[in-house]
Amino acid sequence: MNVIRGIVILVILTMTVISADCVFVVTTEAEEHNFKLAMADVTAQLNRRFNERMEQVLWMAQSLSVSIVSSSVSDTGSTSSIDYWPNVTVPNFASLVESPLHLTNVSAVTLSPLVTEWDRLGWEQYAELHSNDSATFVESKAAAAQADRANVTYFDSASIVATGIYRFHHGVAYLQEKSTQVQDLLVPIWHMFPLPNSTDRSSAKRAWFNEASNPTRLAGLEQMINRTGSALTSFLYEDTDARDWAAYHVPRSTLYYPVVVPDAATGTGIDTTRVVASLGLQFQWETTLQNAVTHHTEPIMVVLETSCDNQTFSYHVKGNAVTFLGPGDQHDRVIDGYNLVRSSYSECAALMDGHGIVPTDVATACLYKITVYPTGAFKTKVRNALLFANHESSRDSSSSFVCMNCSS
Repeated sequence: MNVIRGIVILVILTMTVISADCVFVVTTEAEEHNFKLAMADVTAQLNRRFNERMEQVLWMAQSLSVSIVSSSVSDTGSTSSIDYWPNVTVPNFASLVESPLHLTNVSAVTLSPLVTEWDRLGWEQYAELHSNDSATFVESKAAAAQADRANVTYFDSASIVATGIYRFHHGVAYLQEKSTQVQDLLVPIWHMFPLPNSTDRSSAKRAWFNEASNPTRLAGLEQMINRTGSALTSFLYEDTDARDWAAYHVPRSTLYYPVVVPDAATGTGIDTTRVVASLGLQFQWETTLQNAVTHHTEPIMVVLETSCDNQTFSYHVKGNAVTFLGPGDQHDRVIDGYNLVRSSYSECAALMDGHGIVPTDVATACLYKITVYPTGAFKTKVRNALLFANHESSRDSSSSFVCMNCSS
């Protein structure tokens, strides 16, 4: 009798162990499956927002470029200014760009004519004459209140305006040297919105900064001119040489978009165009990730990288909020293997190619992509949600657990 009892107990214990093992395997597989579904969901949301954001900025640039040509006024006062570039002003520039700027969360919009050394003296004289035109540089109080002052350190250029187009080096403004090549290009900012210091009329004088003097900006401008289309700069971030009119404490880039007019000088009878100015839309990269993740409250790690100089930056995305963590790939190496790349350089190139005559030169262009990683908190949250759901299900259900595909 004792032997039979012992056998029964042994069988029950064996079945208990097998059942427990099955429960563990199934629960673990369910956790992994649920986690992968959650990662796929949040990655798809981030990728969709990233591409939509870039497309919004591109369409805004295209629309503004067309409006600028139709709104510009030449130095003769003619509204038909095609033949007068670069000596052209857009009197309603602020009102033209304010609403689109806020809709897309762009930090600043600039308009910079393409000026050769041949045109330089005439343009500087024209700019000096019109530099205090309040209609050109006026800024609304609403825009001033929303300008991103905290993330930018501005350098002082007021003293340089009387001497002409200038450049920066280590935060100090210098007169842009004269070139011996008449075709050498200068790209001085003429219009800017919003202004760095809206209460100071002298801030309008920043409109003499030569964007082509900054190597990062120059590479983007050359791409824009070569393809007669949109081009992105590499990251503008804590420029150690301070070759820009500001130092940026969070990563940003400028999207350059050509202002194009018919070229009547060819005399061939064939419709041709020429790029006469650059429209620059500067934005913080964190805005491409904002308001993307709606179903998850725990942070996700996003690593942003560019093809042109291998720089990377890391962000935490938690719900609709985005936090910049710093340079480099800072994802948790313990969770390696779970990254999902849903954004690619080819997707970025395809977006740009919709806004240009010549296809993007992938070998030299600055293209961007994101890689999404889970955090420990995100994985734990998903796991706990599954365990809670299983616990509630076991309380509410009278059916017994059935182990499928279990092996002893």
